[in-house]
Order: sequence, then C-alpha cells, then structure tokens
Amino acid sequence: MMWKEQKARGIKAQTLFEKEFEDGQFKNRKDNIFHGCWVVSPKAIDSHKTRLCVFVHDKIENEISSELEIKKIMGEKWKSFYAIAEFLKNAGFEVAYTITSTNDGRINFDSILKRDFSFMKWNFFRYNNEKLEIKNISEFFVKWEGSGRPTFQSKKWEDKNMISAFTSLEEEKLLSMLIHELFYTGFLKSVLKKPTDDPYDIDGFVISLSQKHVLPVEMKEKFPVFSTYVRTGKRREHYFGIDAGRILSLLRICIPNNSNALYIVREVEDGTRKFKKWKYVTLSKIIMSSGWNLQAGGRGMGGSDTQTVRIPYDEFEDIDESTFSEDNLKKISNLPDEIRKTVNEFKAHAEKQMNVK
Repeated sequence: MMWKEQKARGIKAQTLFEKEFEDGQFKNRKDNIFHGCWVVSPKAIDSHKTRLCVFVHDKIENEISSELEIKKIMGEKWKSFYAIAEFLKNAGFEVAYTITSTNDGRINFDSILKRDFSFMKWNFFRYNNEKLEIKNISEFFVKWEGSGRPTFQSKKWEDKNMISAFTSLEEEKLLSMLIHELFYTGFLKSVLKKPTDDPYDIDGFVISLSQKHVLPVEMKEKFPVFSTYVRTGKRREHYFGIDAGRILSLLRICIPNNSNALYIVREVEDGTRKFKKWKYVTLSKIIMSSGWNLQAGGRGMGGSDTQTVRIPYDEFEDIDESTFSEDNLKKISNLPDEIRKTVNEFKAHAEKQMNVK
C-alpha cells in the first residue's frame, strides 16, 4: 500500500545497513550512523529556496512538550542530531524533528487500511538557534498553499525474496519504516492535504565521533550491470546505475559545506538477490568517474521512470569497520580536496596511457 517494490528495496537496504551498526559487522561503530529525513518544500515557484528537512522519530512516544524531554527521548543521539542540524542549516535548509503519539501507543492498522490517519498526533519541533522549539504543526504548514493528495499502491509485490525479507524483519524495524512513511503519506498528504514540490529524502548520515565530519548517505540494493558489444556479445563494462536526481540532491547538500557524501550499495546477486557485500563510492568519485550520457533505469539500475548515471564498478570500495574510523572519515570528508586528489590520479593515468612525458 505504501511503497512500490523498487522503493521498498531501497528502504530494506537502509534498514539492514542501520542494523549492521546495532548488532552486525559495524556494531563497534554504532555512534557513527544517524537515520535520515524527508526533504520537502511547498508547491511554489521558489520551492527550491524553501526546502525543509523533517526527521521522524522511529518510535511511538507519549506526548511531550519540552526540549529536555526531547533530549531524553533521543538519548545519546541528540548530540549527533544537533551537529547534523547545523550542517543542514549551513546548507540553507530548515530543520525539524517530529514525534508521533497515539491514544494507546500503538498503530491502528484498521484505520490505515481505510486510509484514515487521524488517530495519530504529530508533535513537531523546529530547530532554531541550537534549540528545538515546539510548534503547532497545522499552523506551521498553513502557508503551504494548494491542495495535495497521497499516492497509494494498488499493485501487490511480486518479488518473493523481498516479501520474505520484510517478513523476517523485527517488528520495531517495520514500525520505524512505517512511521517514517506515515508522516509524509499519512499526515502531510492525507490529513493536511498539502502539495509538495520535488519531494526527496536523505537515507542517513555518517558522522565522526568528533562530530566534525558529516557525510549524507544514499543507500540502494543493486546488482552490477554488464554492457556488451552488439556484434561480438563480449562483456565491455561493469557498472552500477545511480539515479541522476540523487547526485544533484547530494551536491545541493554538500557543496555549501565542502562535504563529501557516501553512496552505499547493498550488492546482491542478479535473480536470487542473495546478499554479497556492502560497497560504497564517495560523491567526489561519482563526479569524477560518472558517464555523461544519461539513460533510462532498468534491471539493476533503479527503474525505468528515472534517468541514471553509470559509475564503473571498480570505483566502489568494500565497506568494513575501518571505513567509519575517525581517520578515514577525516581523509574522505572534504569534497574539493578529494576531487583534487582524483584529478592528480587521472592526470598520471592519462600521461601513462598516452605516453606523454
């Protein structure tokens, strides 16, 4: 009802990646990851100037009304949130944090299936001057003129592997995924009926323990694509396809901060979608190594309704615990420095290939 299959694969990858920090191979780096946010803006000519980042709390809580209680609810993560909020404010975004509550602390699935989301209350806090200020959420969005409507999926999922993967997830993970979606589809679009222009989301943030280095993260589940010569049938390229819009959104966030970003892939086998490994490429490498001819998405590339950019498979690196070390995050976090470093590597490669002295 909430997601197309392709969208659900990305959400699954995001959830499983975060789980690696809780009890998986990156559990010693749990303080380096923070969940993502919606990026929405009103339907207007200047919508690109008024983007709002909304972080959605991953649990249903009792009603709260003070900053101190919010810090208690966030726990150890509140310092990371403030660092990320400042990072986004520096890029010209508004930032908010929202927490949902219900009368019994549970989700009313009967109401959801009837497309009635009025049972949920949204406690809305705007980040301003290093504080979270509670706001009346309906009044906050009153200036968003026009009328919008939600989009629900009528087509059932056909991928049995994905159905099995979702079925095996813990209830708290499923709840977190659903709450995040319910803010946008169930509240902003269904209850307030607000139109949005160019809505996007940021899947997550990697942050150093010093909080000096913040890297936005995009996550997807993919298998690499091979292109072939038509006449000979020989394999020519080995690459991942990345949605061009994702690259633009990461650039919009990172350039004001001179920050790099990470594009993380949950690599799976073609057909079985059996997990192989986690891989990543930096935004700086995407800029320097991407193909310039866009093409429609297809198998392994994100869907036919998007325009994708080809990134050579060899530009992606395997992820291990050291990827999130303070030294490595410091080394890769500066976008201009990383691009200049890659330029020098390309110059040396070109001179060698062309025998230029």
